[in-house]
Amino acid sequence: MTGLISSGSIVLWLFLAYRWDTVTCQSRVQVYIGDDVLLPCQYSIPPSETVSVFWRDKDDSVVLDIRQSVADLSTQNQKFRGRVFSDQSLYKKGNFSIEVKNVQRSDGGQYDCNIPSKSFKHSVSLTVSGERVATVGPTVGNTAVTLKCLHTLLLLLSLICYCF
Repeated sequence: MTGLISSGSIVLWLFLAYRWDTVTCQSRVQVYIGDDVLLPCQYSIPPSETVSVFWRDKDDSVVLDIRQSVADLSTQNQKFRGRVFSDQSLYKKGNFSIEVKNVQRSDGGQYDCNIPSKSFKHSVSLTVSGERVATVGPTVGNTAVTLKCLHTLLLLLSLICYCF
């Protein structure tokens, strides 16, 4: 089979070529009404580089715009005003996560963190449950994040290593 490429290899390479230009990751976060929640978004950039990052919700409303590594609240949708924050000091480290305060049931759904110049998109699925019931004793936290990017990254790395 020397010199021949199988149809499976062609399909795999076509898929990789198609997906190579855009990196998409997904997280799931679960929270109770009234809680504060961190929606993650990290992308490794050189410390001296500035980027623009655009957070949108399921209705394509502006959650937060970060223009040239500076938060721009002027275009933020009214329903997020005074409730969405980010730490500008972390932008240099590629951390563009946002915190949503006092989560409401209507906040549930998908949120997208887009970095167009890097062809990067991170989607966060936010599930909002009823109000937290008071508990006696210690709790373990209120969010659970499941990253699906690791599986894709490991698959790509194994393919690259196999090919070289």
